[in-house]
Amino acid sequence: MSITLTDQDTLTLRTAAWGAVSLMSAAGAAGFPHKAAIEAAARIQKGEPSPTMAEMARKITEALDAA
Repeated sequence: MSITLTDQDTLTLRTAAWGAVSLMSAAGAAGFPHKAAIEAAARIQKGEPSPTMAEMARKITEALDAA
């Protein structure tokens, strides 16, 4: 079974993968990946001013939404 992806599908998958790796790398470097990821997601949901990881997540989400 094979799947044919459009250029847009490929771009969306690359953006999602880059975002996931970037966020987990940043969280891992901070020494607490689970707590940092949950905190960033909560701040985005509340629309609060965000630290670097939350801002990165926001940009990634916007890019995926645009795709």
